[in-house]
Amino acid sequence: MAQLLSVARQRWINWERGRHLPDDLLMMQRLCEATDVTLDYIFRGKAGGMPDRLYVGLEKRRTEGE
Repeated sequence: MAQLLSVARQRWINWERGRHLPDDLLMMQRLCEATDVTLDYIFRGKAGGMPDRLYVGLEKRRTEGE
């Protein structure tokens, strides 16, 4: 994902672990497009208006990666 977004691996790891969030709007847009999630999900960890099936699939992927 870091390579896809053209950011340093450590920067991506910090985002992933919730230590920091991207402060660049273009980066946030790229992140949403690359992961098919909403800004609400990225900032709050909630699905917001996301369809339930997509939310379940993302949660499954997230927990499998831990």
